[in-house]
Amino acid sequence: MADLLADPAVDALYIAHDSANHAESAIAGLEAGKAVLCEKPCGIDAAQARAIAATAERTGKLFMEAIPTPFLPAVTEAITAAQSGELGMLRRFSANFGYPASPQSHPACFAAAGGGVLLDRAIYPVTLALLTMEPVRDVHAIVTHDEGGIAVEAWITLLHDSGATSSLGASFLSELDNRLSIAGTMGSAFVEGPFLAAERFAITRYGAPTRSAPEAGGLVARLKRKPILRRTMAIARAARMPYRSYGTSIYAGEIAHFRDLMREGKRASHLLPPALSIAALEILDRAKAQAS
Repeated sequence: MADLLADPAVDALYIAHDSANHAESAIAGLEAGKAVLCEKPCGIDAAQARAIAATAERTGKLFMEAIPTPFLPAVTEAITAAQSGELGMLRRFSANFGYPASPQSHPACFAAAGGGVLLDRAIYPVTLALLTMEPVRDVHAIVTHDEGGIAVEAWITLLHDSGATSSLGASFLSELDNRLSIAGTMGSAFVEGPFLAAERFAITRYGAPTRSAPEAGGLVARLKRKPILRRTMAIARAARMPYRSYGTSIYAGEIAHFRDLMREGKRASHLLPPALSIAALEILDRAKAQAS
């Protein structure tokens, strides 16, 4: 790496080695005058993320944590609908990321330093919740560890300043639904699983709840008792889910965004600024503290 840092022809670094050394390498890159795109997590705790942010500020160089999910068109449109007010007042965010993993299949995920389900998987739903919802007031976490003390499953509830909640899950033990949903007072957004490679989403608008309840024996109730009709309606709903391709790779949008930031001489991303990386790791620090 020393050769890369000293090479004047190198403008930027992408850091993707073991998580325990991300912060050290990111800081070294910034100090050498390079723009840095650092694979998540940018540090193993919030203190390391703050050190990176301080170095980026002092050197005036671009730093961004590499989390591709917010740049997927399907995810972008769902979050945009939420932030625009289209869904009304946001009340609940939900996202899960889990599938079985073991020290044999995913050794880096079980590393004593920088491993565990919080830093490897929970960071995705936590970051998306912070992008979508208001600041976090409180954190409640249930974390399961294996015999070696590595976190292998986590369930995190965030209470936001507005009173809304986020329900987030991450697991090495089982396959979760891997979906993302946002519920508001006037509508909801749903991103089909797995949300880390999503290409389909749906926006549902409720309108004001002013209609009278249907009669118990009325036409609507009778139709709902017909399995073939319910199946037909489910197929029709699925067919209406818009398709948004992410192109040749789930990383394409993230890389294009970082490239544009460099060309424009930006010091930070407006979508994934260092402050957001710090906030996400602060939440994971609190989850770890509660687990211990």
